[in-house]
Amino acid sequence: MITSARAKVLRAQIRSIPLGDRRGSQRWRLRFATVGESAEGSEVIEVHDLSDRGLRMETRLDLEVGETIAIDLPTAGRTEARVVWREGNACGCEFTRPLDRAVVGRIILRTPSTEMEDTGPRREELAIGINPSVEAIAAWKRDFERTRAPLGERIVGYRQHGDGLTVAIVEHD
Repeated sequence: MITSARAKVLRAQIRSIPLGDRRGSQRWRLRFATVGESAEGSEVIEVHDLSDRGLRMETRLDLEVGETIAIDLPTAGRTEARVVWREGNACGCEFTRPLDRAVVGRIILRTPSTEMEDTGPRREELAIGINPSVEAIAAWKRDFERTRAPLGERIVGYRQHGDGLTVAIVEHD
């Protein structure tokens, strides 16, 4: 999102994941938080890689293989996907209708790479929750300060997406 008349140029490296013998579509490694909705309800999910046919994500939703989940993807909107595998909180999903490659390209361009090449601090958005209360944000911040601050990470701001997803902007040295 551009907030001033001058746009800041971000240097990013986008990595393509080599095709395996089971995949028929190029996958792109990226990382962003968004909202997923299943029969259980809505929850923050974290997408780790994406192709025109599916994605790999982490979620606290209790999803079963074969279950359909609606995922709010940047530039694509609400997109349905079927869970094809699950290990702990990680899931592999196949879109019910493949994404247009141009849409995948727009998602990649809007999403900072997890492997930024920059000499300064790296920034990342960490999901806090969907419309969290002040108490929930304070509890999240206490947990962050206990677990991640000792590793050199610091909170530099917060942002709320249009869908209610609240994220903390974190800097790493």
